[in-house]
Amino acid sequence: MNINGYTLKAELKNANSGFSKWGFATKNGKEYFIKELITPVYPMDKSVMSAEQFGKQRAFCLEFEEKYKFFFERINKASHGGLIRVNDFFRCGSRYYIVTEKVDGKSVTLDNIVSLPDDKKILLFKTIAYAF
Repeated sequence: MNINGYTLKAELKNANSGFSKWGFATKNGKEYFIKELITPVYPMDKSVMSAEQFGKQRAFCLEFEEKYKFFFERINKASHGGLIRVNDFFRCGSRYYIVTEKVDGKSVTLDNIVSLPDDKKILLFKTIAYAF
């Protein structure tokens, strides 16, 4: 399946992700994390609601798009290695998608952190604080 030029590696899943479905995709030979938002749903079919409801839902969605575009632009500007940058935010059909680079996360235990040298612990805590 292809979504806006991203080829899904498998069907998007909702495994423990709340109000979204997610998975991995490729585009131009690079691998990405892709997230489909369950809400809001951009109305496409005027026959399922009144003209007033249709207009209100479209206006809500357009405002949502603008807010998220602004938010992701700010995140990307603020990212200096501590935050994952948003590569793409778009609507395809009635759904919204967020795309980031695929990050291979590793499980880190408290024992792993405790065993780090003090300078590495300080760097880790500064990185976490800066991200917030």
